[in-house]
Amino acid sequence: MRLPKPKSTNQIFIVFLLIIVTFQITVAIYSVAMINQTYRDSQDMNVVGTLRWLTQRLGRSSMQIMAGSSAAEVKSQIDTDITRANTILYALEHGDKTLDIKPATKQEYLEILATINISWAEYKDLVTSIKKGEINYSSPEIQRQTMTSLTTLSDAIVSDIDTYIYLTQEDLRTAIKDIALNAFVLAIISSLIIFFFWYRLLKNGILNPLNSLESAMYNLSDGNTLLKIPVQGSPEIQRTIMSYNSLSNSLHELVKSLTHELNSIVTFNSELIQLSYELLEITTKATEDNLISPLQDKNSDTTISLVKKISNACEEISIELESISKETQLSNVHPVAAKTREQVESFKSQLTRLTQTQSSTISLLDNINKRTTYLLQTSLATAAYADNIRYRLEHWEKNMSLQEVLKLKQMDQEMWKQRVHLYLLGYGTINLDEILNETVCRLGHWIYNHGQGYFNNHPRFRSLMEHHTKYHETAIRILDMGITHREISEELAILEHFSQLISIDLQELEKIATSDEY
Repeated sequence: MRLPKPKSTNQIFIVFLLIIVTFQITVAIYSVAMINQTYRDSQDMNVVGTLRWLTQRLGRSSMQIMAGSSAAEVKSQIDTDITRANTILYALEHGDKTLDIKPATKQEYLEILATINISWAEYKDLVTSIKKGEINYSSPEIQRQTMTSLTTLSDAIVSDIDTYIYLTQEDLRTAIKDIALNAFVLAIISSLIIFFFWYRLLKNGILNPLNSLESAMYNLSDGNTLLKIPVQGSPEIQRTIMSYNSLSNSLHELVKSLTHELNSIVTFNSELIQLSYELLEITTKATEDNLISPLQDKNSDTTISLVKKISNACEEISIELESISKETQLSNVHPVAAKTREQVESFKSQLTRLTQTQSSTISLLDNINKRTTYLLQTSLATAAYADNIRYRLEHWEKNMSLQEVLKLKQMDQEMWKQRVHLYLLGYGTINLDEILNETVCRLGHWIYNHGQGYFNNHPRFRSLMEHHTKYHETAIRILDMGITHREISEELAILEHFSQLISIDLQELEKIATSDEY
């Protein structure tokens, strides 16, 4: 059997990947922004470091001029350094795209810049004066004071710059820590999101279907063939589930087939037992009515009448067996049935030839007895075959619908009745507890257990219990009387009467089970 193609799970993976990619892009954008901010902080620190270096070089250049150097390149260098320093200070306060510097916003930075600007203004003026030679260095005292002022202002500027650099480094370290912390938090969140979707995918695609499959297989092993699993999960799991559903359907069809076969065999066996009783009636009546002597004359009215009666009975037997064989195909199921039909056809031919030959009536009755024995042996074998099928159905019975169970109970009743009849006719054995105790037989066990749970005190169910009890009481009386056919014929009629009432009760309960009354 080709299984249908399972549904693809590509859409689930695509959605899952889109979510992961989107989240990773968000994390990347945030990380780039934080790194860019860190870069700008480091750029500010580099520029401030340049300012520090320029301040110190201006001091050294001024010292050279004070020492008597009048080189033009030294003075030119002082002008260049002052211009660069002014540019850097302006950029730190107001920002500069060329230097990739943003204006300072924090209060501590602005305060330090304000202090640097004050010191820088004095320092710049002093350096400019030295460059232009506006200070008389002939006096050692003036020279010493000038150098002291130059050093003090330079040290103050450098100290403030170092403070600015320190604050920038602290901000940079803080930013790096924030990036690391945020990256760690985002990694945890990303891992949780991935784990959540992975778990949902695993749960919906594998775990849930496998749990459903395990539960269904447990129920199947317990006899429940009606439970079907929704097709879900990965393609491999879907194929496994579809295989299970196919197996469950096959087993359900097998149970239905076995039930139908059991019903056919039970019906066939009832016909065999009925035919056996008819033949027994013929031989018993012939013996008790002392018809053997008149039958010696094959032309007598009694002989002709009895032969016609037996011929008609065998004709009916043959037709019924043929009908049963065609309807149930028991010739394929149980070879004994086909052989029985052949024996009855042979018996019919012998009865036909009786009107044309000198065969004795006693020989005819012996032949009837032999055929009756064969029919009863066939019935016993058929009953054993039916018991085997019924045993196979016991495992599935508790998961059948109530209607199916009630049909099965009708067959149980008929099979039990057949075993009782065969036992009374001297064929087979029977568990006497099933007769003496009405709760031991299959029908009685169901009545006093599950049946009460289904119907409780329903009038029809109470009627079933009453008829079942009387059926057992009649069977017990028959056993007490012995197994002679003539002595128990009336009790057998009563037994058959209660058996029919039980069947009617079960049929009515089956109708109730399908109605709104149940």
